[in-house]
Amino acid sequence: MERILRGIMRYRNTTREQMVKEFQKVRDHPEPKAVFFTCMDSRMIPTRYTDTHVGDMFVGGAKCGKSDTARPALPGRVLQL
Repeated sequence: MERILRGIMRYRNTTREQMVKEFQKVRDHPEPKAVFFTCMDSRMIPTRYTDTHVGDMFVGGAKCGKSDTARPALPGRVLQL
């Protein structure tokens, strides 16, 4: 838990300002090009492996497979808008 709290503080001190600017750019007119369905799995972070940014796509997570599996139950699925 301590590592997570340190990460939050690091984010607030280094990344937050840039993220707020990105959110402000798409706040009033988001134009996502896809809907990405993936597992609700802490190991699956779609923006890391799809090279997408704020406002590029909607991400939906669903419970998939068994909770004791060593790998994600399903690869992501994309629907182009």
